[in-house]
Amino acid sequence: GNLIPDLTQPVFGDYPSFWRWSPDDQWLIFASFYKKDSPHISLSTIDMDTYQVRNLFSPIDLGTSPPIWSTDSQYIAFSAINMISSKWLETIHILNITTGQDTSFSTPSSSYVVQGWFPDSQRLICLDVNKRILYTINVTDQQMQVLVPASYQPFSPIQLSSNGQQLTFIG
Repeated sequence: GNLIPDLTQPVFGDYPSFWRWSPDDQWLIFASFYKKDSPHISLSTIDMDTYQVRNLFSPIDLGTSPPIWSTDSQYIAFSAINMISSKWLETIHILNITTGQDTSFSTPSSSYVVQGWFPDSQRLICLDVNKRILYTINVTDQQMQVLVPASYQPFSPIQLSSNGQQLTFIG
């Protein structure tokens, strides 16, 4: 029944059009342009208790994927296009909503795309599109581990069962 203050942001056509509620309904994340007439965006959150808007990450390229919330509403993960070693590559970012800490993962020969979270909110699934390897990233120790090797040629869409025990993918 409460009316949230006007959060109208300038957009280019239909972009940025992603708004995502956290699983606990405490936060709403959205994208807006970093600067007027800029090809970059900012990711921001709204605390639904205080209606305070907080910028989380900027600037990022328009090629950024919509953020995916961890099941405990503590983290968001997304892939963004970044310049690395004179190449444009997708990098995985994991942002802690409370602290604002950004952990990123990339290598010059890879292009990562976020696929989803395990139910424990401690591991993220990402796909290296170039090498066709499916990885998990542990949020606590920031380690990447191969989940499905290239010999299986995993590709999207990738679905993890709700208990985190089964995985399906196109291969």
